[in-house]
Amino acid sequence: MKVVLATDGSAHSALARVLIEKMPVLRGAHVVVASAVAPIHLPLAGIEPFGSAALGEVGLNAFEQARESARATVDSTAEKLSERGFRAEGVVLDGEAGTVLLDFAERESADVLAIGSRGLGGIKSLFLGSVARRLVTHCKSSVLVAHAYKGLSVEDSIERLSAREKLAVEVGIDGSSGAQAALEWVQRAGPDGYATLLAVCAEPLSVVPAGVDPTTLGEFYKYDHERVEAVAKSGCEACKGLAPDLRWITNLGRPVDVLSEAAASYDIDLIVVGATRHSTLERFLIGSVSYETVVRASCSVLVVRPDSI
Repeated sequence: MKVVLATDGSAHSALARVLIEKMPVLRGAHVVVASAVAPIHLPLAGIEPFGSAALGEVGLNAFEQARESARATVDSTAEKLSERGFRAEGVVLDGEAGTVLLDFAERESADVLAIGSRGLGGIKSLFLGSVARRLVTHCKSSVLVAHAYKGLSVEDSIERLSAREKLAVEVGIDGSSGAQAALEWVQRAGPDGYATLLAVCAEPLSVVPAGVDPTTLGEFYKYDHERVEAVAKSGCEACKGLAPDLRWITNLGRPVDVLSEAAASYDIDLIVVGATRHSTLERFLIGSVSYETVVRASCSVLVVRPDSI
């Protein structure tokens, strides 16, 4: 198993590292800790030509200092992972983060790309920026996104996660190939790999066409309800032995809401969902349910690509 851990030295990146350490499927993996440093462009408008050389030297010095800082960060992170039994190394990449990290993960044939949900830039949600959106939506690898727990700071979240002996995990299933990939990923943990394991399936909300008597749709609702329960029970059965606390859950509502509510109710550390492939023109664009879960979840999320397991 090969993991690329993207870091910028922030606390959220540290949370991603701790999450990797706690995931039984990633135990002993080869982890490449990567940090991207973009060239520094200084504004030259209104500057006399003789001053451009000096500004260029200032920019070059700032870039080299940024690379040195990034090198110290990746080496320190790799050392921490090595102490935990991982085969870890650090690498500094030159260029815009979204582009070089995406290309690097593909070049390394990474099974997982791990990132923190926020960086050092002060953006309230990294997913509002182009870098994280590109990584989450276009990466060919499975993507692990480390979130702070709802109501906790990232520092307190690191402390809470570090104290976990085993993770409480939730897997979203719906009978699709993506959900099957998520289920197979979870199964890799082996016997008693988790403290808690939930198999969660959302029951679709019925849309009643105008002019149609809702009572006539009773049979359709019954069919949906029974099908969803069967999928959830089957998923739970497939996970037998993976956790002492194993259960299946269904609820009526939008999938992202059902997944998020179950995670909050059962103190879940990690939600595992499958990605949805759209078309060859979109490369390998993530499905809306998976992406919404990544954005809205109150805990960390792993998006499993069917072709990456």
